[in-house]
Amino acid sequence: MSGSRGSDTRAKAYDVIFFDLDGTLHLSGEPFPGLVDFINETAGVHGTTFVAVTNNTSMPPAQYQKKLIKMGLLPDAFQLCSPLSVLAAASVEDISRNIFALATQDVTAFLTEHGYETSNKRPNAVLATFDVEVDYTKLTAACNHLTAGAKLYSTHVDIRCPTASGFIPDCGALTHLLESVTSTKMDKDFGKPSDQMATYLRQKYLGADKRAVIVGDRLYTDIALGHAMGIDSVLVLSGEARSDDPGLEAGRRPTFVHESFLTFLKAAYAPNESAPSVRSYAAV
Repeated sequence: MSGSRGSDTRAKAYDVIFFDLDGTLHLSGEPFPGLVDFINETAGVHGTTFVAVTNNTSMPPAQYQKKLIKMGLLPDAFQLCSPLSVLAAASVEDISRNIFALATQDVTAFLTEHGYETSNKRPNAVLATFDVEVDYTKLTAACNHLTAGAKLYSTHVDIRCPTASGFIPDCGALTHLLESVTSTKMDKDFGKPSDQMATYLRQKYLGADKRAVIVGDRLYTDIALGHAMGIDSVLVLSGEARSDDPGLEAGRRPTFVHESFLTFLKAAYAPNESAPSVRSYAAV
């Protein structure tokens, strides 16, 4: 694994810091105190490339980027990638572009703009997203298409999305519903930690001499993506994961565990102000 070793989380050794959003940068649109300012300052002073990598497909990437700017992130301080970015890339192969999109109106329009036929008459595939506008009519149509032989794609596998008031169903929950009702197995997904996402991020952000780390609150997406890309990973306890998560002992170990994204960054750039990592697996 690239990056630091032992209990010294020297993020200054990283050229690129990939980071999750829901549960890592913010909860329900409210950024964690002090984090946004620290990212802005760090990106400007140290030149580290910050890339927000979210599985949230409730809105197009540009719309989500505007949302983050409204939270206080400077436009020059970060870039953003979601499964929709992967789907829009010309390099995506072996997928049908004739789809029924279980998606919001804005996301459906984004897919249409990027070459997808989103007619629900005779689609070759159903694409499940984090559809916050989902209703029974759309679910019924999706099931009918799958029963008729359409493939099942999913933007990501997250079962639940953390909010300030608790968890809500995410795309993975919708995907499991469709699988259960129609006995159809998901053919492909395009979010963390899929091969499609890992390849996209490597090609876009990592060269032979680039050192990177991913920070997030989920073992099965963020940390798994770190393993898939062969880079360091930091599990934060500000969202879904907990310090006693059984997955930590089940082969999905991160390089480090921190209370928050901010404590990790402070350990790197302001070590005199920060506490050590909750746990380090760097030497394991």
